[in-house]
Amino acid sequence: MNSKVLSWSVIFCALISLPFVFNSCQKSSSPSSSSAAAQSVQCRVMRAGADLRAKVSAEPKTLPFASAKVHLRNSNKISANGTVPSGSELSILADNSCVKNSNNQSVLANVIAAGHPHPMLQQQAYTWTLGRDYNESEIQALVDQHACVLGVSWNQHYKVQTTSIIGSQVGSGGSSGSGSTSSPATSNVTFNDPLFTQQEHFNALRAPQAYAGIYDVSGGLSSTVGSPVLIAVVDTGVDWTHPDISGNLWEHSQGMGIDATTIGSGLVDFNPFDVSSIGHGTHVSGLIAAVTNNNLYGAGVMPFRAQIMAIKVYYLDSSGDMLTSSTDLANGINFATNNGANVINISLSSITSGPSSDPVTETAITGAVNAGLTVVVVIGNNDSGAGQLIDGQTTSSIPGQYATTEGVIGVGSIDTSTMAKSYFSDYSTTYAEIGAPGAVSSGASVTPQGLLSTIPTGINPAGYGRLAGTSQAAPMVSAAAGLTYGLIKGATGTAPTPAQIESLIEGSAIQSTALEPYFMNGNQLDLPNLVYLINEQFPATLGGRTLPTTCP
Repeated sequence: MNSKVLSWSVIFCALISLPFVFNSCQKSSSPSSSSAAAQSVQCRVMRAGADLRAKVSAEPKTLPFASAKVHLRNSNKISANGTVPSGSELSILADNSCVKNSNNQSVLANVIAAGHPHPMLQQQAYTWTLGRDYNESEIQALVDQHACVLGVSWNQHYKVQTTSIIGSQVGSGGSSGSGSTSSPATSNVTFNDPLFTQQEHFNALRAPQAYAGIYDVSGGLSSTVGSPVLIAVVDTGVDWTHPDISGNLWEHSQGMGIDATTIGSGLVDFNPFDVSSIGHGTHVSGLIAAVTNNNLYGAGVMPFRAQIMAIKVYYLDSSGDMLTSSTDLANGINFATNNGANVINISLSSITSGPSSDPVTETAITGAVNAGLTVVVVIGNNDSGAGQLIDGQTTSSIPGQYATTEGVIGVGSIDTSTMAKSYFSDYSTTYAEIGAPGAVSSGASVTPQGLLSTIPTGINPAGYGRLAGTSQAAPMVSAAAGLTYGLIKGATGTAPTPAQIESLIEGSAIQSTALEPYFMNGNQLDLPNLVYLINEQFPATLGGRTLPTTCP
C-alpha cells in the first residue's frame, strides 16, 4: 500500500444517517455496472488506524533543485562530452523578488530581463533558447554566479490527455434535454439541469447519495453556506462567456484568469479564452463546476460553492497544434499558488520512452503542495491503442509521476458502463493512485464515448459535447478534493492539508479487483464513502446528525 495513504483497519458498510437506505456492502461498484469482473469490490469503513484530525500540517517537501541547480542529464539532447547544442530550449527558474534587486549582468540576467518578471509570481520560469553550443559546466557556472536563479533544466513539452469528441451526442442543447441514457441513482437529491440525466459519471460516482449528505434538501435544494472553493484549471483556457460556466468563474482586478503563455511577453492576457479545437479546458471546467440547478444545460460534480480559476498554458503554433512547455506550465501553477487556489487540476502529460523528469514543473507542483494546495494529475492516455504501463523506467508520464508526493493525486480513467479501466488509459499501481470516470465506453474495437460537459458554443452551438480521456477523469477527483476542502474548512474553520485530502479520497475509495492490476489497490473514486469518512474524522461536518454503527 502507498505510504501516502493512512492505514485503515476495520471493514465497514454504513453511510451517514440520511433519509434513504443505502447499502455500501453490495457486490457492485456502481448501480449501472453490468460487468462481472467490475462488480467484485471490497466494502470498507475507514476507521481509526490514525486520526486525520491530528494531522493538521505536513512537513514541507524537498524541492528538486535543493541538491543540484542544474538538471540536464537523462536526455539524448546532450552529447557524451557534456555539450548542450545550439538551439536547445532550457527553462530557468528564478526568484522574482531577488531579481528585482539584482544587478547581475550575465546572459541569464538578460534572458530574465527579456522575460519580463511578473509581479503576480514569486517564482517565475523563463525560456532560454541557446544561441550557441554550451558545455554543461559553463551552464553550471552561469547558474552558480546568479544568486536569483533557483535552477535550470530542459524546457519539456506537453499535450492534453483527451482521446476524442463526439459533439453530436447531446440532448437538444441548452434549455431542454431529450431523453436519458442513464438515470442517476434514486435519492431525494435531483437537479433541474436538463442534461443531468445524460451525465453518466454522476451514477458511476454515486454522487446523488453523497449530495444528500452534503446539501440541505429539506426545503428545496440549496448550497451550504460558506466561502467558495477555488479550483485552478491549468489547461487550454476557458470559454468564460459560456452560460453554464460564467457564473462560477473566479475574477480578479485585471480579468478572468491568466494566459500563462503571455507572461514573458510584457503584455499579459488576463482573459484566457479556450484555444483548443475541441474545447478541452472548457470541458474540464464544466465537469468540475458547471452552474448547477439553474434549469440550463448540465451539472458540475462539485455542484455548489466551486469557482474555476482559469489558467491557460497552451498556445497554437503556426501549424495549428496546441503546445505548452515547462516554462508556461510552471508559471501557470505558480500563478494558482500565489493567487489563492485551493486545488489545481492538471489534465496534461508528456509520455516518453525511458526515464524522464521536469524539475522546473516539479518545483512548481511541490511549492503548491507546500503552500496548502491539493494537486491532481493524470497518468495519461495511449491515443493509438491500449493503455500502457507507466513504470518510470521503460515508459514515463510527467507530471503524473509526481503523484508520489503527498498531496498530489495521480488519476487513471475508468468507463462508466463497465467500471473497468478505460481501454486507452495508461496505468500504474505506483503512480495511478485512483481511477475515476473518464469515458462511457471504450475498447479495442470501440470508439470511446466521452463524458458530457460544457463545450465552447463556437465549437458546438449546443454548448455541450462529449470528450473521453484521463483529462476527464482528473476533474472528478479535483471536484472531490474541492468538496472535501469545503466541508472541512466550513465546519471547522481550519483548512485540511493536501495530505489529509488525499488520504480521505484514497482511503474512502472502493477497491475493485478488476482495477487492481492497473491502479493502486484497485482504487475507484466513491463519493458517498468519501462523505462518510469526512464525517467520521471531522464530526463537525455532520451538522447534528449521527453516524450509524451497524451495517444495513
